[in-house]
Amino acid sequence: MQPFKAAHRPAFGTRSAQLSVLPARLTVRRLLASLLGVCVLWFATIPIAYSQETVYTAQSQQLAVLNPVQDTYVSNMAATTSFGQAAELRLQQQQLKTVVEERVMLQFDLGQLPKGAIIQQAELRLFQNEIAGSIPIALDRIAARWDESRVTWNTQPDTAAYYAQALTSMTAASYVTWDITELATEWRDAPATTANHGVLLRFGQGQELSAFRRYDSSTGPNPPELRILYTPAPLEIPGDSPAVDLEPNCLLNNSRYKDGANYTFRGADNTLSGTVMMIHDGEILYMCVGGFGDANRFFGIYIDPAHATTRPPQIPGKAQIGLRVDIATGEFQAVRGTGEEGRPWVRDASIDNWRAVAAPPPPSIGTISAEYAIPLETLGVRGVCGQQIGLAAYHQSNEKPGDDYGWPRRVGPNNPASWATIALQDVTCPIHVICTTTNAPCAPSDDVAVFDATTGASYDVGADGYLLDRDSILNGATLWARHHFTDVEHLQATVYHTSGAPQVVGDAEFSAPPLGEMVLYVSPATPLMTFDIDMSTQWRVEDDPVYSAWLLENLQAASQYLYRYSNSQVALGKITINQDGAGWQAADIRLHAHNHMRPNAILGGVNPVPLPDPDNDQLPAEITGEIVYYPGNVRIGAAWNRYNLPAPSAGFPVDVGEDWAMVLAHEMGHYLLYLRDTYFRIGPDDTIVNVYSCVGSAMGWVYFPENHGFVYDPTD
Repeated sequence: MQPFKAAHRPAFGTRSAQLSVLPARLTVRRLLASLLGVCVLWFATIPIAYSQETVYTAQSQQLAVLNPVQDTYVSNMAATTSFGQAAELRLQQQQLKTVVEERVMLQFDLGQLPKGAIIQQAELRLFQNEIAGSIPIALDRIAARWDESRVTWNTQPDTAAYYAQALTSMTAASYVTWDITELATEWRDAPATTANHGVLLRFGQGQELSAFRRYDSSTGPNPPELRILYTPAPLEIPGDSPAVDLEPNCLLNNSRYKDGANYTFRGADNTLSGTVMMIHDGEILYMCVGGFGDANRFFGIYIDPAHATTRPPQIPGKAQIGLRVDIATGEFQAVRGTGEEGRPWVRDASIDNWRAVAAPPPPSIGTISAEYAIPLETLGVRGVCGQQIGLAAYHQSNEKPGDDYGWPRRVGPNNPASWATIALQDVTCPIHVICTTTNAPCAPSDDVAVFDATTGASYDVGADGYLLDRDSILNGATLWARHHFTDVEHLQATVYHTSGAPQVVGDAEFSAPPLGEMVLYVSPATPLMTFDIDMSTQWRVEDDPVYSAWLLENLQAASQYLYRYSNSQVALGKITINQDGAGWQAADIRLHAHNHMRPNAILGGVNPVPLPDPDNDQLPAEITGEIVYYPGNVRIGAAWNRYNLPAPSAGFPVDVGEDWAMVLAHEMGHYLLYLRDTYFRIGPDDTIVNVYSCVGSAMGWVYFPENHGFVYDPTD
C-alpha cells in the first residue's frame, strides 16, 4: 500500500539471502543463491581372470525398456477412489453439462540403468486402445511422492508443467509416444533439483468440449514403456594412486592394482587372451598386461583418442598409436596409424616419453606380462575431464609365419580384436568463470564469487578464472557467479553482473564445447542489485528465540519473493536489526509490535534526500506543481497477515503462512523501485476502489500466485 503516484520505474531484480543472529544488534546476511558440482566417477574392482571367450568391450549405444514401478489414473467423478490396480489408464476431459476430468500418472525407476550410463534418448510409450476427440495432451512433471494404491483425485500431488501440450496419434490399437529425453536426463543427473516422482498426462486446451483416451496399464496386455537409448559408462580408471616402479613380471606383484580397473582382451589368434589392469596418479597411466604364452611374444597397447562410443575403424587413423614391448628382450617401440589400407601402421620414434618393461617369466609361471608407464598427455587426455578414449591390448608370437604383428621386422595390417572405452577418474573437471565485458577469465581482482544455490556456500576463483576448491563440488549442484560492478552508496545498494539462472553441474556441461570444462558466463545482460537494509523493532527481539527464528526465515523468504517478482534482478543484501526502538527514525523497515496497522511504504522512500520525478516535465497541463519522492520507510506488523490471525490455524481454509514475506516484498516494490499499486482505481464518484483485473504484477493483489510474475514495458 502506498499513497503516491510513481512515474519512474527502474528495472532491477532480486536474489535470496542467508541470515544469522548476533547478540543485541542482530546482523542478517543473506547469501545470494548459487550452485556448483564436482565430476564424480565410480568404478568396480574386477578380479584378475583369464578367459578363452571373445570379448568385445567397445561401448556402443544400448536400449533399456523399463516398465512403470507404479501407474494409475485419478478421476474427479470418483474423487476418493484409487485406481492403482486397474487394467487401463483413463485420460478424459468433458466440459458439457457435467465436468469430467481424468488424469494418468506413471513412474519409472531409472535406477535400473547401468551405473554411469549416459542417456541419449528417452521415449515414453503407451498402448492406445480407444480414442475420441483431438484436444492436445500435456505432460507434466510430478513434484511429490505418491502411492498408486492410495492416490485419488483429492490427494493427487502437485505437478510442474514441463512439456507443452501437443496433439498425439489418433490411431487406436497402436502405441503413442512422447520424447522425454530432457526430463529423464534431469531425473538421472540432477535428482536434488528434479526428483523422479514420475509424470502426469492431462488434456490441455482445445476447440472441442470433450475427449478421451484409454491406455493399457502395467497390469494390461501391453504395459507402458520408457524406452531409453543410452551409452554405457566407460571403463573408469581410478586415480590418486602412488607412482609405480615398473616391474617386468608385474603379475607377480599385482596388489598395486587391487583397486584398479580391469578388462579382458582377446589375442590375435582368437585362442589366447589376457587381462589389463590400470591405475593412474594424475600424471601417468600405469598398466600391467598379462596373458598365457611363452617369451617369444610381444605385447602391444593401442590407443585411439577419438574413440568413445563406436568401434575404431578397421584402418587405423593417424591419431591412433601403438606402444609395443618384446617379452624376450625388453625392447620397446611406438607405431602410429597411417589411414592407409596396405600399410596401416608405421614406426614413430617421436613418441618417446613412455616406458615399458618386460622379461621372460620364471619357469614355474605359465603367464607372461609387461608393465607400462604412459603420460596422460600421450593419451591426449591430460587436464580434460570426462574425455573418453579407446584402448586395446594385444599379444602375438614373434615367430609365427605370416603373423599379423611381427616383431620387430614388420608392422602387420590388422587392428586389435577387443577395444574398450576408458575414462580417467580423479581428473578434475574444471569450472571456468568468464567475464563477457572483457571476454576474458574473471580474475580475483574483478571481485568475482561463485555460489551454490542449494547450500549457499561460496567459492573463489583463481587468477586464471578457474574455480578453487573444486573437489568439494558434487555433480547435481547448481551454480551461478557474480561480478561486482558498482556500488550505489546513497541507496546502500550494490550492482552485480551475474551468470543468470543457476547451471547444473553434470556430464552435459562438461561434454559441451569447450570440451571438458563447465563455463559460467558473467554478463551485464543478467544484472543483480542488492539493497542493504536497516530494520528497527519496538521490542527486544532476541529475548524470544522462537520469534527470532521466524523473523529471520521470513526475511529470507521476502528476499526470495522480491527476487522472483523482479525476474531475478533485485534482492535484499545485509539486513541490520536494531532493537528496542534504536534507529527508529532512520530505519528502512519499522517493525511494530502489534498487527493492527496495514503494511505500507513511502514511495521511493529509499532516497536519503527529496528526489523530483524525472518525468515531471511530462505532467498534464492541468496539474500544477511536481511529484517529489521523500525519504521514508516501510511499516509492517510483527506477524501481519491478511486476516489478522494470531497464528496459522490448521482449520483455516486459506494458507496465510507466507503472507508476511509476500507483502514485505510487495512493499519493497514501493520503497526501493518507485512502483505503485495496480489494485486501486478512481471510481465514478472520485473514490478509491479495489480492482482485480490487472493481473501478473506483484504490485497487484500479491496473495494470488498468478500475480508473482514480472510485468514491464520494454519501451520504458
